Amino acid sequence: MMAPYKYTALGFGSTAFGTASAATLPLPAGVAESQVKLAIIHVGVGAINYRDDGTAPIVNTAGTGGYPVAVGSDIQFDGLVGSFQAIPQTASGSATLSILYYG
Repeated sequence: MMAPYKYTALGFGSTAFGTASAATLPLPAGVAESQVKLAIIHVGVGAINYRDDGTAPIVNTAGTGGYPVAVGSDIQFDGLVGSFQAIPQTASGSATLSILYYG
């Protein structure tokens, strides 16, 4: 007998972005924001600042541009995925995020 699981896999997304504006999380095709209970976000290239309070993060390495996350780190995000915004920490930077979605 299989143990019950807390979440069901909904799909994968990825995004690459620069400093022009804060990036949001791309949802997998056919998945509504209301279905997502957990997103595991991997920072693959370029350290980021993120916010999820409706205010866009800013480019800043002093820790005041949003919540700082280093390259290679994972974020277990169980907030409203539409509120997640990220931007590279440095003015000449770029970043990539890989995201697993669960409902």
